[in-house]
This record gives sequence, structure tokens and C-alpha cells, in this order.
Amino acid sequence: MSRSGDDPNEETDARFDQWPVDAPDDDRNVSVESRWIGMAGGGAGGTGYVFDPDDEVVYEGELDEDAERVTLLRRSETQPEGDESLGEWMRRVGGDDEWSSLSAYGRGELDDRPVESTFQEKNTTPDQDYAFFGSYTFPGDDGREHTVEREFVVDDADVARPTVTVEERRLVDAGDGEADVLDSRTESFPVGPDHDERSLETVCREWHESHPP
Repeated sequence: MSRSGDDPNEETDARFDQWPVDAPDDDRNVSVESRWIGMAGGGAGGTGYVFDPDDEVVYEGELDEDAERVTLLRRSETQPEGDESLGEWMRRVGGDDEWSSLSAYGRGELDDRPVESTFQEKNTTPDQDYAFFGSYTFPGDDGREHTVEREFVVDDADVARPTVTVEERRLVDAGDGEADVLDSRTESFPVGPDHDERSLETVCREWHESHPP
């Protein structure tokens, strides 16, 4: 496998994960645990990055394939901010300048993220007295961000046992703020006889939380 390329899902040679990091003279305190992350930007103008987990510092670096080691060049101008993890930093940097190649270590950090869930009341219309919206966002096996969107509409909210219809769409990040729809489906479930506005929201929220993608 090559050092970098045009495929944003391309990984670097697995050997690079094992190569020692050679720091400049003024950075000899860099941890021996420092790891090659990958290349961002692609092509001849791409930038290589290394992470020092002991000090939580990101450096720019390059691969010396003749010497079989990683050489640090300088401290990166962009660093993890506050409680931002390395994976979150990578997604932030990749949003502006996509990763053209990743080490196995870099791929693991990039994909190591929790499933993010949201749930809220949706603006209603005269025809829809109760409606709610929920979503899950998570990394897919293809290295792209996936989203499951759900719209909850309560049919016949005034009857003793109303029915909730869930319209669900699964999307995948297509870049440039766009998303492709992978599939969609519709599902319904009944609500118990004792309900009001609050309990309807609770029922929908609990259904959403109990059905992660």
C-alpha cells in the first residue's frame, strides 16, 4: 500500500505503525509512544501528522522509508482543543482538508466515537397536533458519517389508543455538506390508553432510545 493517494479511505502501509519516531534535537522529550496518524490534503502538498499521547500534542511529520522511521518536522499549528479527543480533532481537520491516507492507529482513532443521539419536539401543523424528530449519527464501516433520521407522527391523538407512525431515513455523508439516502422505511406502534402531551413525547423518546441503529 502506498504512503498517500487519492482515496480518502486508503490506509498506509502497516509497517509505518511500528516505525520509531525521530524527533528534532529541540524536541527530544517527545514520547516514544508517539504514533504516525496519516496524511491530510493528498498529493505532493499533503501534510503528515504524528500524535504524542503522553503530552497530547500533534506534530507534523514525514515518513523516511529508507531509514524506516518517522521524522517530526514541527509542532502542528492545529491542536486538540479543551477535552477534544484525537479522533474529534481528526474529524475537525478532515472537514477542512480530507485525510488522503491513514495508519491503522489513525483509522482506529478516527472511527472511535460514540453514537450521537438527538430527540426533540417538531414544529407542528394544524393537521399534526403531535410530532417529534429523532436522529442517530455514527461512523460507518466505510469510514463515512452515517445518520438515521426519524420523524414521529401521532395519528388520532384524541382517541383512547393512538398510533405513532415512524418515518425513518438512513443517510451517508457525501461530502460538501451533501448526503445520499441509503434507504427509508415506515413503522407504527400503538400508545397506551392513558396519555397526554407529555406521555406521548415520553413514549416516542423511549422508543427512539430503545431502537438504536
